[in-house]
Parts: sequence; structure tokens; C-alpha cells
Amino acid sequence: MRLFNVYVSIRKGSGSEWYPKIFTVEYTDLDFDISTEDLREWAKEDVRSQLRAAMKDSLNEENWIIENVELNKA
Repeated sequence: MRLFNVYVSIRKGSGSEWYPKIFTVEYTDLDFDISTEDLREWAKEDVRSQLRAAMKDSLNEENWIIENVELNKA
């Protein structure tokens, strides 16, 4: 099992204030060898997908920034 914390800054609309949010992404039962770096990229993409779905407007990608991805549990 691998557990990642993905740290994101989000703002509402075109405001100047950014708010921190932590997403947790868990991968279990991996039957193949994949590097931690590759899994970090997967975690980023999973969070991007969640944000796109929640905001329902591709222009809103300007309203969030992935700051960091940390491996929480290996």
C-alpha cells in the first residue's frame, strides 16, 4: 500500500486569497513494480481529475496549484 498527501492551494474565482487543502490518495494491492516517483505523478493526476470534476470548468485550473506530494506510507 502507498499513501500520498497532495498539498494544493485553491482560490475562489479571481480573488487574491489562496486556501490550502490536503488530498489523500491511496494505492492498494499494486501487483507490479512501479516507482514511487511514478506513483507521485499518478497521485497528482488523480487530484487534478478530482478538481476538474468539482470545478466543471477547465478555466478554473488557474485557481489551483499543486504545491507538493509526500509519501505518507509505504
